[in-house]
Amino acid sequence: FSFFLIIGTYWVLRLMKDEMVYRYCFQPAFGYGKNDGAHMVIKMKTFSVFFVVACVVLYTKMIDWFQRHMLFYIIVSVYLVVFLFVFNVLLIAENEVSLENFSKDIWFGLFTGKTLMAVTGWVAYLGTESFGSMVIALFWSFTNSAFTTEQAKRAYAFIIAFAQLGSIGGSLFVKLSYSNQSYYLISMLAMI
Repeated sequence: FSFFLIIGTYWVLRLMKDEMVYRYCFQPAFGYGKNDGAHMVIKMKTFSVFFVVACVVLYTKMIDWFQRHMLFYIIVSVYLVVFLFVFNVLLIAENEVSLENFSKDIWFGLFTGKTLMAVTGWVAYLGTESFGSMVIALFWSFTNSAFTTEQAKRAYAFIIAFAQLGSIGGSLFVKLSYSNQSYYLISMLAMI
């Protein structure tokens, strides 16, 4: 069931990440061109390879510092914070009357709404890409350390079957007509 939730969450986030970039973060209302979101996805995808490698290096160091179950809690908590940030920015942007005004508003005295949305696009994209690599690998690492060979022979087929149901369920869930921040909220609840 845990893997069902992990895979379902990943598929919801995976299907949302490109839309975040195209539709919300790099849109014409913020002064970007019509195809700037598509060009940004290419840059993000390229950079995500290096980002995931850096995350894997950090993960291999953390394996020596923490027990597997504690590492699971730590890493999932980091992703909860990342996606909570994305959720909150989407909530703020959704409640703005005018996205043109939002793009010019100064947030926390640091940057404009346009910059906040660009950062959010990067955070959502890289968070989703690394979630798919890190949490799934962490699940299998934890599962392999918790199961004996005999238990694994009996249980792994069921784990994979539930994972397939999670990928189908997560993909179908995105077809429902909810707001983007609702998808992030449901994903965070599934992580918990």
